[in-house]
Amino acid sequence: MNNKTDNPMQWIERYGHGGDVWTAAEVFGTNTSDLLDYSANINPLGPPPGLYDHLRQQLSEIVRYPDPTCRRLRARLADKLGVRSEQILVGNGAAECIQLAVDSLGVKRVGVIQPCFSEYESAARKAGCHVFSHITSPDQLFLPTVSDLLPFIEQIDLLFLGYPNNPSGNLVERDVLLEMAQLCEQKDVYFGVDEAFLDFLPDAHKRSLLPQLQRLPHLMLFRSMTKIFAIPGLRLGYVIADAGLIDQLHSRQTPWSVNGLAQSAGEWLLEQEAFVSESQRYVQQERERMAATIAAWPGVFLFPSEVNYLLLYIKGISGRRLQQRMAEKGYLIRNCGMYPGLDDGYIRLAVKQTDQNQRMLANLQAAIAECR
Repeated sequence: MNNKTDNPMQWIERYGHGGDVWTAAEVFGTNTSDLLDYSANINPLGPPPGLYDHLRQQLSEIVRYPDPTCRRLRARLADKLGVRSEQILVGNGAAECIQLAVDSLGVKRVGVIQPCFSEYESAARKAGCHVFSHITSPDQLFLPTVSDLLPFIEQIDLLFLGYPNNPSGNLVERDVLLEMAQLCEQKDVYFGVDEAFLDFLPDAHKRSLLPQLQRLPHLMLFRSMTKIFAIPGLRLGYVIADAGLIDQLHSRQTPWSVNGLAQSAGEWLLEQEAFVSESQRYVQQERERMAATIAAWPGVFLFPSEVNYLLLYIKGISGRRLQQRMAEKGYLIRNCGMYPGLDDGYIRLAVKQTDQNQRMLANLQAAIAECR
């Protein structure tokens, strides 16, 4: 085994994200094709049938510059969401939209509720902001309360919240979320709610604060088409907010950051409502099947999740060592020891297809026994 894993800078999460099969292959001394990736949380059904054909039909368009403001895609999103197109900015993934928020709004103090998606803190530091962290506990299932956040919000200009959260896979109740948004509004604090995984919930439209957007001008809703439609290589996300905020974000956006194929794919994907419903059912079924298996393992604590990944704490075992053993068996899992608020015993698993999940869990159970 490659001894590069002895150096913390050689962790495969060195860039702060899962899905980095190239670094994993380098660190573990294997080939990317030999690893089944459970570290990236992508729809296990893959892209909707017909997307590849649609993209092939659009290939001739790559000789033209893409629309710099994504007008057609924004118009279709606006119609679907019941907002004005001026309230939407499309980005090169939700990560670009998050970066634009901290770059353009003049904020200096950014609050993050840990553990959470690393891009909030990374974007803030790139913009020269001071980062304030509120650490939640496993006893809380890593969910903050409004009373917890009262003094925290006093210190910041912008608050980020994963809804659902990554890596835990759960989310605060909608009433609690609304109370947080109202508190931010009272304090003139921008509130960035990351809904990247909300599409995996069958009642997503009931959970979102989208209907409250008009009376919450400091609210920004970040969404991703990458996860539910399994298109991480195309990079496509958007943010919904007050039109004035959107203008500020757009003023800092690089021209043509969203390529023409991604824009065309986005328009086509918005019509795939049956695929989204099927994906929601499949993920729920497979997540519950995986959870039932893991719950029977001694010394393993499984956190409740509502999306397409599971967070586990394995008592007395290093997540890095377990990750290494699983790589030897052909599986890439996410070691969550790099998340603030978590230690080296936490790992995250994506939900994939039934046969893949069964084989992976059998290998994971064996790897846990070997590490012990």
